[in-house]
Amino acid sequence: MLKPLRVLWPHLFPRKALGVTRAKSNILLTEIGHSTKLYVMTRASSALTQMPPSTVAALEQLGADLAVARLRRKESLKTWAKRIGISVPTLLRLEAGQPSVSLGVLSTALWLIGRDSALATLATPREDRGALELDVREAEALGMARVRATTQAKMQKAALRQNRHDGAARERAPGKAQGNQGT
Repeated sequence: MLKPLRVLWPHLFPRKALGVTRAKSNILLTEIGHSTKLYVMTRASSALTQMPPSTVAALEQLGADLAVARLRRKESLKTWAKRIGISVPTLLRLEAGQPSVSLGVLSTALWLIGRDSALATLATPREDRGALELDVREAEALGMARVRATTQAKMQKAALRQNRHDGAARERAPGKAQGNQGT
């Protein structure tokens, strides 16, 4: 693994000269033997640093499982990395469960062990507990709204019947009253 020997600060090596537009990046210069390489590395997203512990543990377990799958197939790191299309350090990061490894790399590794079809079911609506809870709440709210609407409709219908009954009674009552007055 390459270790940076020097970090060049922005005022010593301007980012714009390298075509780097992100303000949050590190510029690293590595020297190994007679070889010198310059790396521009952006800082990790806050989403990666604020992951829930259960998610971190799941990624670490997935990485360990992928390492076991590789070892059971008697594949070397170099061969497996080549088959995935990545470098050995990236494969090591994948097998360590580091969340910064891309989804494409993970998907290809799953494909190599014949488990890529599991990706299609990871976020299926049938298994989405949060959405299922919302569906239940929406169904309950809809049920309550229907109960209210039905009750209101029944009350309106009863009020109309009562008004008709009262109106018919009034029509009969004045006629009787007029008839009584004429006799």
